[in-house]
Amino acid sequence: MNRPWPSILVLATAAVAAAAVQEAFPPAGVLRLKPPLFAAIAIYYAMRREKALAAVAAAVCGFFEDSLSGVPAATSLLVFAAAVWFLAVRVRPQMRECALSCAAMGFALAPALSLAQYVALRLGGSVPALPAWFVAGRVAAAAPLGFVAALATAKALGALDWISANVDDGGEDGDDDFAG
Repeated sequence: MNRPWPSILVLATAAVAAAAVQEAFPPAGVLRLKPPLFAAIAIYYAMRREKALAAVAAAVCGFFEDSLSGVPAATSLLVFAAAVWFLAVRVRPQMRECALSCAAMGFALAPALSLAQYVALRLGGSVPALPAWFVAGRVAAAAPLGFVAALATAKALGALDWISANVDDGGEDGDDDFAG
């Protein structure tokens, strides 16, 4: 991590913006879903930044997610920590660093997060048992929502990192995510 303070500032800005969006907008549709913005931030840092900063992002995002969603403490933190480790160590070396890679990981992580949160809430006695079709529908619907959230977040954070001179690529030339 060459320039830690600008990187921490971008992370803090992203976390505060995600918290504001999470609180400002009610859950959507019959399934009552919100975009997994904190998961998307953690994915971005795991896929595109240094491992130490990814670990900090997992901790910050896990804390915010647990605080704002009402799940038992450390539920999201544990999911994010495991996901960030796996993405940074196993997935990132095999994938191109681009917003589309982040989006693909958002597609995979969002259902796992949704299921983990439901199980934690259920075990904690905070929610009654829901019909299996409803839980399955929420978990399945979380995947495309995670894709979109991670894609938008990766684009936004990539631009912020470029503007703050945290990275050398991105900005003017774009990600080349969809270039042929």
